[in-house]
Amino acid sequence: MALFAALRFCEDERIADKLYWYASDFNLQEGEDVLAPVGTHDRLQRATVERVLETDPEHAPYDTRFIKKVAARYGERRLAVGDCICFELGGLKYDGKRYTRYRRILFTSCVPREEEVKELRTYGVSDILTGSAEELAESGALAKDCVLLAGEHARAAASTLLACVRGEQTNLNERARKALLEKLC
Repeated sequence: MALFAALRFCEDERIADKLYWYASDFNLQEGEDVLAPVGTHDRLQRATVERVLETDPEHAPYDTRFIKKVAARYGERRLAVGDCICFELGGLKYDGKRYTRYRRILFTSCVPREEEVKELRTYGVSDILTGSAEELAESGALAKDCVLLAGEHARAAASTLLACVRGEQTNLNERARKALLEKLC
């Protein structure tokens, strides 16, 4: 069985009058807000679940070759891994209707232990970095699938990265800023 949800994107006046079917890897309820990819560039937008349908893929409400997946519940940004609490940089609004992508950059003030690192790998974390935002930008780590900023500099690095996404002044050079926007937006 597979779970499908009919979504309405109320923040986007171009598509607010239609329902769009999405697949989901987690249970959803009618009326719940979620983030889902829209358009050819799959930019995340907030939507409300209008209907939920559980059926086998052969009876899906839309051709499964073209159906996209719900990214996350709206506001779902905390990930507990053992004693390590990580926060997603995904799910933050960066313009009038779009939100940053999930499973790209996370941060935590602790440095994960070996067993926590294994669990983070199942989430998609490919690298753990402990430097500043400037070091992150210069390291080329932004090209990785999903990175975790960890340790004492993590919160400041995350703040710098989010300021960059919002178009605010940062210490990041133009090349690093462009790479970050491609990764998160």
